[in-house]
Amino acid sequence: MPGKSALSKVSRRRLPAVPGGATASSLAGRSGPTPVPVPGLSYVVTMEVTPSGSIIYTTNNVPLPNNALNVKLGDSVQWQAKTATPQHRWAILFPPNQTPFGDNGNLVYAFQGSQANEPTGGTIVDSSPGPVNYKYFVAVVDDSPGGKIYTDDPKIIVGNAVVKGKLIVEAEDEAREAARLNAALSEKIDSIEKKLNKLIRESR
Repeated sequence: MPGKSALSKVSRRRLPAVPGGATASSLAGRSGPTPVPVPGLSYVVTMEVTPSGSIIYTTNNVPLPNNALNVKLGDSVQWQAKTATPQHRWAILFPPNQTPFGDNGNLVYAFQGSQANEPTGGTIVDSSPGPVNYKYFVAVVDDSPGGKIYTDDPKIIVGNAVVKGKLIVEAEDEAREAARLNAALSEKIDSIEKKLNKLIRESR
C-alpha cells in the first residue's frame, strides 16, 4: 500500500548502486552452503504497482497465486518493477538468516534495481525438499515528481511444487492400491457368500 508520511519522507532517498543488483551488505552475509551446479528454471517476476497502490506479481504474464513463487534448488529469480511512469527504483530484503539465495558460498539477503538495470536477482541455493516459506519485503519507489514508495511482503516457497507433485503421485498410488485391495476383498466376500449359500441349500 502507499507509504504514509514517514515513508514519503524517504521516497526520494537514493539507494546505493551496487553492481549486479545485490547490496554490499547482502554479500557480506554469513557463510552459507556452496551452490551445487544443477539445472534450474529462470523466473522474471514483475512487481506492478496498481492505481490503488497495491503491488501485484506476475511471471511470464501469469499472476502468482497468493503472491507466492514456487522454486527449487538451482532456479534463478529476477525482479523488475512496473509503475505509472518509467522512472522507478526498487529494493528487496530478506530477514536475517532467512534467505534461499546465495552467491559464491555467501547467503544473499537483498537485491535492488531500477529501470536502468532490471531485471536483476539471484540463484536459489536452498536444497530443502520443502515446502519452506521465505517471506521478503518489497519497496518500489516511483521516481516521478511527487512519486511515492509502495511496500509489500510476498513469499518465495522452496520445494513446494516438487513436494506437492510427489504427494499427488503418492496419493494416486495409494488410491489405486486401495481400489485393488477393495476389489480383491469384494471378490473374496462374494466367494464366501456363495459358499455359505451353497451350504445352506445343501443342509435343507
